[in-house]
Amino acid sequence: MEVTVEVLMKPKITRFDQTAPGDLFVFSHSEGQSVAITAHDATEASGKAACVLGPSFPLGRTGPCLIRGPGTTLISFEKNFKLRLPTKPSSWSTDEPQPNIICCSVTSSGNVLIRANSFSNSASRPCYINIATGEIDHNSGAIALFNPLNRIAFALEWDILSDEPEPRIILSYPFSN
Repeated sequence: MEVTVEVLMKPKITRFDQTAPGDLFVFSHSEGQSVAITAHDATEASGKAACVLGPSFPLGRTGPCLIRGPGTTLISFEKNFKLRLPTKPSSWSTDEPQPNIICCSVTSSGNVLIRANSFSNSASRPCYINIATGEIDHNSGAIALFNPLNRIAFALEWDILSDEPEPRIILSYPFSN
């Protein structure tokens, strides 16, 4: 008798250097497991960095951050994921939230960005990563990233979902236990 198993979500088991900007992946580190997006980083020799989204953070960080690519095996969803933004009015703001809030921003031109911290010489400064392309703005944040005349709203709650007929949550913010 032959047994067939249907696998709905087919992640790719790979290494960071095999990912492309905008790919979503899961990796392990000394503080736990994290979900991250591969970002295009012109300041890195490899041209890439990992934007760690949570729920745990490596290297003693307390929120989303850019790190050099992890040297461990990754479970990559590549670009097979969806971002679900909130519908509740209380989950949106037109003012940039405090740094401890992990927010997504949506611009009037349709770009969706996530705020993270980049670190140089152990100083932290905010940057924004375009979720679709993985492009990083190290300069002045989301407002200057695509057009200084953009209007921006900040999502204070969000979910990253699998790209399946019945999507499952990969990561949800605010984090739950």
